[in-house]
Amino acid sequence: MDATRPAFQAMMVDVVPARDRLRAFSLNYWAINLGFAFAAVLAGLAAQADFLLLFVIDATTTLTTAAIIFLKVRETRRPQGFARRRDTSAPAAGLHSVLADRIFLGFLLLNLLTAVVFLQHISMLPIAMGEDGLSPSTFGWVIALNGVLIVGGQLFVPRLIRGRDRSRTLAVASLVTGLGFGLTAVADVAWLYAVTVLIWTMGEMLTSPSNATLIAELSPATIRGRYQGLFSLSWSAAAFLAPTLGGYVMQHAGDAALWLGTAGIAALVAIGQILSGPARERRVAALAAAPAAPPPAAPAPTAALGAAAEGFSKV
Repeated sequence: MDATRPAFQAMMVDVVPARDRLRAFSLNYWAINLGFAFAAVLAGLAAQADFLLLFVIDATTTLTTAAIIFLKVRETRRPQGFARRRDTSAPAAGLHSVLADRIFLGFLLLNLLTAVVFLQHISMLPIAMGEDGLSPSTFGWVIALNGVLIVGGQLFVPRLIRGRDRSRTLAVASLVTGLGFGLTAVADVAWLYAVTVLIWTMGEMLTSPSNATLIAELSPATIRGRYQGLFSLSWSAAAFLAPTLGGYVMQHAGDAALWLGTAGIAALVAIGQILSGPARERRVAALAAAPAAPPPAAPAPTAALGAAAEGFSKV
């Protein structure tokens, strides 16, 4: 599912001017969550009727998305000759250049820890709710609040955070996320679970556009896709680690240890964001001062089509 993410994110950066990227990534995230809000409720109902129906619908919508992309989305790569005219101050094109970027790798580590916390909502949260006697449909509408809040509020986030210190914004977002997941330790009825979802969703709303614009600005234009690919890989690694570690902790230490542990990890990430922020911003400033790249040769696809490319995957 994550195979589309690096190409899509690089495409967004290619076609959206730097001054509009925060708004563009927020709009894209809003579109994804508009679908997610409906999907969470419908998936819960479909699962109660027949789990096979759930997978058939998912496969059909995914294949439809693939057909739209193949037929309608145009290429946004720069002309091939640009490779010979690129800024010589940028790292040589290659994965080794990204792996040698310690500033970026530090940011990836913080994102990995954040993602391990965040992905508990699709691995351990339904198990916790099931152990409290709540049904799959209840989980569906509780988790749908995540999408509803984002749909209702995400478009206002760019105005809220524009011009603010990005490292502090990410630190606050991490603390809010940790608070929401930490409070899950005391949740035992649907409305309490709903409150925790609303809290960590506010942290997610601050994190997503800030992360997206920061990755765009940390990525040299000539190897932007490789930077996006490694960022996507951090989410894939978290998708493995979150249920593995979460399940182990829940089984051997209990629910409270799991959710309080996520709060502790989030607090460590907040500290890491503050400490590493100045170096990241110096790198962003250096890349921004480099000669501007030529514009793309082909017209840009619409943001809506881009959102469709990623809409089948929440994270």
